[in-house]
Amino acid sequence: MSSSIDSNTRFKTLLTIGNVISVVGWIVVGLGCLFFIGGLGECGRGGILSSGFGAMGSLTGLLVAVSGLFLVAQGQVISCFVSIENNTSKSVKLLRDLIERFGEKPDVKLRDVE
Repeated sequence: MSSSIDSNTRFKTLLTIGNVISVVGWIVVGLGCLFFIGGLGECGRGGILSSGFGAMGSLTGLLVAVSGLFLVAQGQVISCFVSIENNTSKSVKLLRDLIERFGEKPDVKLRDVE
């Protein structure tokens, strides 16, 4: 069985959660940008009250967009951890194949990853 197929079946739920978090994060970034642009437009209309609300809207939009970027990063960290596990699993398999090929017994036993 291929390692990529194996990891996709073993970590299907985790990868799905990571992708969903990333998509939600990008949606939040988009909404934050809309709030930011709307707030800037409100600032340009003039008037003290209008400018204050516009500045608050811009600041809120900026904070929402930054929060969305952190959500995107969180989703990508999950994918990164799965990739690290894939590489570790491949390395252990290669080490086992080398040991079997050359017939040497290591002092340290390799833990069963599969």
